[in-house]
Amino acid sequence: NTVFKIYLAIASTERLIRSCSKVWASYYENAGSMEAVAWAPTNTVLRITGFEAMAPQHCRLMEGWMISTMNALGVDVSDDPSESACTSRGDAFHEFRCTWTKR
Repeated sequence: NTVFKIYLAIASTERLIRSCSKVWASYYENAGSMEAVAWAPTNTVLRITGFEAMAPQHCRLMEGWMISTMNALGVDVSDDPSESACTSRGDAFHEFRCTWTKR
């Protein structure tokens, strides 16, 4: 917890968002990869590729996890988060979008 607080103090929010691929790999094996496609406060996009079998319920869980993580990074996510692409709807990947403001 202390190390996390120190890291938050010295790293930018955008840099922490860009490091999502490392976080994903530490939680999931054989479940594709996550990358930050965009990380600006006005347009943040996270994409999960290689995990076509992810169930829609897992997508909702990921939305909640991402919002909670953003809050832990010291930002407030606007009321606009969405999954803009999903393999269960025929898309090639999962894509989550939001906007945010720093506290």
